[in-house]
Amino acid sequence: MFHSTRDSQPSPTLRIVVGCGYVGQRAAERWRDQGDTVLAITRSTERAAQLAALGFLPIVWDWKSQIDPAPIILDTLGKHRIPSSMLSQSDANHNRNSLLIAVSHAVPEGLLPEEQHVQGLENLQHAINQINFDCRWIYLSTTGVFADGIPGALCDELSPVAPSRPGSRAALAAESWFAKSTLPHVILRPCGIYGPNRIPNLAAIRNGELLEIDPDSILNLIHVDDLVEVIDMVSKDTLRHSLYCVCDGNSPTRGDYYRWIAQHMNWPEPRFTTPHTTIPVTDSSTTKNQPINPVEALHKPRKRSAGNKRVDIARLKNDYSISFRYPSFKEGLQAITSTLSLLLCAFSLLFVFTDLTPSFAQDTAKQDTAKQITAPNESTVPSASERTPSLKVKATDVLQAMYPVVDVHTHFFIKGKHDPELLDRYVEMMDRNRIAVCVSLDGQLSERLPQHTDFLWNKYRDRFVIFANIDFQGAGQADDPKSWDCQKPDFVYSIVERLRSEVKLKRISGLKFFKDFGLRYRNADGSLIQIDDPRWDPIWEVCGELQIPILIHTADPSAFFRPLDPSNERLGELRNHPEWGFLGTEFPTRSELHAARNRVIAKHPKTNFIAAHFGNDAEDLAEVTNWLEAYPNLFVEFSSRINELGRQPFTSQTFFLRFADRILMGSDGPFPESRLRIYWRFLETNDEYFHYSEKSPPPQGDWRIYGLNLPSDVLQKIYTANASRLIPGIKERLEKFTTASKPE
Repeated sequence: MFHSTRDSQPSPTLRIVVGCGYVGQRAAERWRDQGDTVLAITRSTERAAQLAALGFLPIVWDWKSQIDPAPIILDTLGKHRIPSSMLSQSDANHNRNSLLIAVSHAVPEGLLPEEQHVQGLENLQHAINQINFDCRWIYLSTTGVFADGIPGALCDELSPVAPSRPGSRAALAAESWFAKSTLPHVILRPCGIYGPNRIPNLAAIRNGELLEIDPDSILNLIHVDDLVEVIDMVSKDTLRHSLYCVCDGNSPTRGDYYRWIAQHMNWPEPRFTTPHTTIPVTDSSTTKNQPINPVEALHKPRKRSAGNKRVDIARLKNDYSISFRYPSFKEGLQAITSTLSLLLCAFSLLFVFTDLTPSFAQDTAKQDTAKQITAPNESTVPSASERTPSLKVKATDVLQAMYPVVDVHTHFFIKGKHDPELLDRYVEMMDRNRIAVCVSLDGQLSERLPQHTDFLWNKYRDRFVIFANIDFQGAGQADDPKSWDCQKPDFVYSIVERLRSEVKLKRISGLKFFKDFGLRYRNADGSLIQIDDPRWDPIWEVCGELQIPILIHTADPSAFFRPLDPSNERLGELRNHPEWGFLGTEFPTRSELHAARNRVIAKHPKTNFIAAHFGNDAEDLAEVTNWLEAYPNLFVEFSSRINELGRQPFTSQTFFLRFADRILMGSDGPFPESRLRIYWRFLETNDEYFHYSEKSPPPQGDWRIYGLNLPSDVLQKIYTANASRLIPGIKERLEKFTTASKPE
């Protein structure tokens, strides 16, 4: 084995995030998960401790103060052994390093809006010059900078600007500052940002309260995850413009938006009253509200709910091949609210809701957020995994796997986004860790498949094989299952013929089914598609005929099908991702999903199946044992499940020894190198009580794990032999890797 106590090399990409709030923290997490080094600037020492626990390097600094943060930044880099050369790593086409400014637009009392961000930007530029940080600046502005025009008018990057609200005036002043500078920069104008824990007016709708909102006014939205995707994209790609509007491209009326929420949650029909614009007028005898003069109103800050424009993102779509995860508010809210009613019941949450309509883009001033949605305060006691244990045990640094590895579960489109720089870095990491071949599961049977093969194989054909997957929706509308491709009479036939063709061309080595198959894909009548529906039989059969395996993700961990109450050991994870919860009459039970999958496996004995994530039952190895005993054509892989396997080391070791010929290694990456090295440590050592993830708090349960200390022959089977026997294209790639790795 190859062990060392040396620290792993940091990522060559450095990100600085100023303002780690709702958007900034998520962008920082995205870059952290890509393996980048992230410096997080915050004003609060308490917040700095939280950011450090999340894996960032915190810098405590108020960007409007006159304190020079340059020495603090350089000292932080030095303490973490990050070479100063990282500060200037960029190339002629795009800056690899980036500086994200995601600071609130709220204007404190006594400060002119035009000074709010400009002062901070000037201080920040001075600090960046001091440390010679070569980076691309990314500034989050707001669509609130647009002038009020004709109701429903289309606004884009060239439309007139004349903001009325103080925060929007602060953002426009910052935009002007950038325009006068020579800094490499891009300005994003997001519209109403929504996401988990950020949907206003829910309690008012649930309680049937009167909403002071014009139901016919236009609302522009972007899900926070899609905004982070855009931020990441413009941080890397060659810039074609320095200003982009960002929204999902669908502009519902506010009435449609709130009615959809009410209908989806089975709440009363919302009631609206058109806002009456008033201005407080005080004299010596009385205080009363009087209607504003129409001319005077033009110069008064308007409520966010008074916005009535449509935002055009043609420039963003033309410059980037962007595909939003949530193309409209319906998909986004569906994911967020699927378990909201359970959350409300489980915790008896007290919601206090804003009377503003959802711009959500930034935190607003105190007077504007007196009724902002709030949740119970989190306990200040750290989680079990975050506490420093008194236990003193051996800690082995495993810097590479003992033998060459085939990783059968990776996503270089879904997670890697066809980023060529990430791919280059990942292959370098594969070399360091003895990962010979990765299986990318993102070869969708559409125009994406040739794009995916070109992306992976132009430089690294010998390091990747590709599994196809089926696009059930196709060109149909997400909210109209009748329009989906899978409803067409020739759908199955076309899939079968496409599989034959792609296997003949040696472009695919298997077929992947996502968990949406059984949980989200629907028939024309709106009912969920059944896994064991006989119409899919030709697909299962042709895979056996072509001798390509099917990697199938069925259901999810048991906690995702349980009530969201304090007894659920994955409660924190589900509170952050309520869309992962599948408890309710609209979903099958977990046992029903597993049974349907097993019927397919039994019905098609000549087809090999790989159950993703240990069949999504790593917490019950006795049940997985029953499956493997019953179905000789079933195999399992353990991507993203060492959290479960590692907390039952004796049971897991017995299982791995018994079924060594039926287990494959998978990671669910691309992940940071530190995560992969935990996999080697888990499989190869007898270390005790260590973290299963580089993240803090850990993402899949608040506990630590133990190593299995598997023997060499078992490791060789799990790492390479089983995959080589099962998956076409692996064997010859392994031989090339082994030959190239031999010392001359």
